[in-house]
Amino acid sequence: MSTLEVNNITPQSGSSITIGGSGDTVSLGSGATQSGFGGVNTPLFKVRLANNQNITTGTRTVVAFDSVSFDTGSNWDNTNKRYIPDEAGYYLFFSQVRLADSTDFTDFGLRVRKNGNTTTDSVESNVSSFHFESNYGHVIFYMNGTTDYADVTAYHNKGSDSTISAPYYTWFQGFKLIGS
Repeated sequence: MSTLEVNNITPQSGSSITIGGSGDTVSLGSGATQSGFGGVNTPLFKVRLANNQNITTGTRTVVAFDSVSFDTGSNWDNTNKRYIPDEAGYYLFFSQVRLADSTDFTDFGLRVRKNGNTTTDSVESNVSSFHFESNYGHVIFYMNGTTDYADVTAYHNKGSDSTISAPYYTWFQGFKLIGS
């Protein structure tokens, strides 16, 4: 085996360099690091409901997530309870909401929305005829990195007001997809 020792490799012509051939494995030595390729799923965030939230029957309500677990881009808008990414790209958002009620109800749903839109670019998940039920939804949105935002709404049709459970049953999180 030979060792090639250089400080810089640049193409003789064109703009690409090939290391190895089809089917070869290229390995980094112990302690070596890579940079400039690959990717990371950032920015990313997770917020949760730290205090129970009352929800009126038959009314779609924005879930007031009030505790930030992490937010790598500091993009959580705590005043308006929404995520506003500052980088354009495709984002995966997912949320869980738990209704804390010992009485059966006929409809309980959550919606992950883009820009407050309840008719397009949203996902809705519904369950019925249960109690102490968690509901989960996820969606991929393209976010423009300036004005687009994502939030979560919940609703039920139990006939009387109820409570969304905290602190660990109700959360909202997401991240930018690599290469988007």
